[in-house]
Amino acid sequence: MNDQNERRLETLSGQVSSLKNVTYDIYSRANDYTRIDRATESFSGLSNSVKKSTENFFRVVRSAGRRRIMTMVLAIVGSILIIYYASKWFF
Repeated sequence: MNDQNERRLETLSGQVSSLKNVTYDIYSRANDYTRIDRATESFSGLSNSVKKSTENFFRVVRSAGRRRIMTMVLAIVGSILIIYYASKWFF
C-alpha cells in the first residue's frame, strides 16, 4: 500500500511539474504578446505622427512657395552634410 501511494505521489508530482511548466509558458507568451501589442501601438503612433508632419509640410509648401521651401530644404541638407563630413575629418 505504501509503494502504491509513493507511485501515485510521484505521478502527481510529475503532473504538478508539467502544469507549472505549462503555466510558465502561458505567462511567457502573454508577456511576448503584450510586448508585441505595445510595439504595434508605438508604430501606429509613429505612423500617425509622420502622416501629420507630411500633411503640415505640404500645407507649408503650398502656402510659402516652392522655390523658397526648396532653398530652405537644400540649406538644411547641406548644413547636415557639412557637419557630418567635418566631424569625420576632425575626429
